[in-house]
Amino acid sequence: CRLIPGGALYITMVLANQTSELDQHRDEETGLLDPDSFADKARLAAEHEDCQLTFLEIPELQAAADKATKEKLEQFNHQLGAQLRNLSVGGDTAGKLSGNRYGIVHKSDLSILDVHEQVNDIAQELDQNIAIESTAMDLQGAELCAEDTARALLYSINQFSEKGIQDFDITSLNEGIDSLMEHT
Repeated sequence: CRLIPGGALYITMVLANQTSELDQHRDEETGLLDPDSFADKARLAAEHEDCQLTFLEIPELQAAADKATKEKLEQFNHQLGAQLRNLSVGGDTAGKLSGNRYGIVHKSDLSILDVHEQVNDIAQELDQNIAIESTAMDLQGAELCAEDTARALLYSINQFSEKGIQDFDITSLNEGIDSLMEHT
């Protein structure tokens, strides 16, 4: 805002391209973002942070959940959601993408083995030692416009959610947009 001699007043307004808390949808069990809200937050984080996206799959989760009491399962879900959010960029860039599949945007220097260990510690609540599978996707270095970045992220998240880790092979935003273009 500045006043120009002669009585003119100039105001500059900047609107941030941020996802408001009201626009975010969450998984009720874990408190993690749903796939669409997660894609929005991941895109914003990628624009401002040196980070990567790690997809996690816990193949034996349903079998472990079937053996657990309702209280232990609720405690596991709550702790898993809290831990993934805690490890994520900004403390809230983690999502539940489908039944046993999760995504977390984290600093590039975070050891994914530490994430596996922490999730296994939480799984002790279910009296289970469960395997965790993961794959990383680079969010840096892509020369994509904001719209293509968003499309590549959403496509990659949907592909992981549908196919699972065994059939998912996208390792960067560039690969995500290329794969999207091949399938449209």
